[in-house]
Amino acid sequence: MPTSTATPELIKLPGPVPVWHVVCGRNASNDPRGVDLHDIILTLVLNGEADRKLLSASFRGTSIDRLPHVLEHGVDVEPTDSVMFVGEAYKALEYGGWPKVVMALDSTKLEPTWKEVSSSVPEDEKAALRAMFPTSLMSKDGTKLWFSRMPADDSRVGSAYERSYARYLPPAAGNPLIAVFLFAESLSQS
Repeated sequence: MPTSTATPELIKLPGPVPVWHVVCGRNASNDPRGVDLHDIILTLVLNGEADRKLLSASFRGTSIDRLPHVLEHGVDVEPTDSVMFVGEAYKALEYGGWPKVVMALDSTKLEPTWKEVSSSVPEDEKAALRAMFPTSLMSKDGTKLWFSRMPADDSRVGSAYERSYARYLPPAAGNPLIAVFLFAESLSQS
């Protein structure tokens, strides 16, 4: 990964969530040029400017026009318990266009969009799972059921991609937002 050449500026916004504006250019793919978000996060934590929870956060990139919703609800998706894909900081930089927002989310508040169970579980348990995870797949050998919150026609249902990156915010989990990073060439752009 490239070495960070951007210096994050702390922007004071109302509320308890820190927001950093990372002033930087972009490449042809709208990825911040010369920025290593992981290095920025380590520096902020080591300097005592950010909570250590940032080191174990899940990250998600989105368009800057979603910022008001992110700050109010903690995530960019509507409704807030919709399926979303989260991962490492560097991957989140690939999403959101330009300028962009990268959310740092408390991984402990997010849940996988799927549950895998034995096909022999009682019917009442299957019914409870279907209420939360409406899509279901049967394994080829018939011994396992995969329940998912994703739509049945989504090719990622039951995939390694869903297993690794698909999450949702349960309504009772509370706000998962730890920090926000704004990527733009200037403050006027954000």
